[in-house]
Amino acid sequence: GFVMELYFETASKEFRLTLFHTLRHTVSLGSDIHGNIQRIDNMLDGLEARMQGQQETLKHVEAQLETAKEEAQRPFSQEDELKEKQARLDALNTELNMDQKDNTLVDSDREEREAERREEREQVSR
Repeated sequence: GFVMELYFETASKEFRLTLFHTLRHTVSLGSDIHGNIQRIDNMLDGLEARMQGQQETLKHVEAQLETAKEEAQRPFSQEDELKEKQARLDALNTELNMDQKDNTLVDSDREEREAERREEREQVSR
């Protein structure tokens, strides 16, 4: 069920055979006919093992995805502490900037950032 394509690789100065169906599988060929057949057979025999390895990797990644989804659903445990520290930072920034003419705060957009964080958390939970 594979289509075969033979070509000469000028950089490495060797013939290569590519078998493709859904994916491409390439094998380098030598000068021995029987050796080339053995190389092709070895490549085909290795496809099953590579597929099993990829399936195991997929299962692992899916498990990590589920764990990450569960973690994203949990509320942020230090939210209260973060709010306290942010309020203290805003107060300190206000004190540090009192002598400036326009009295702009370095972190005056705290509410806007908190709204953005809430939106990000909602997007992750979807």
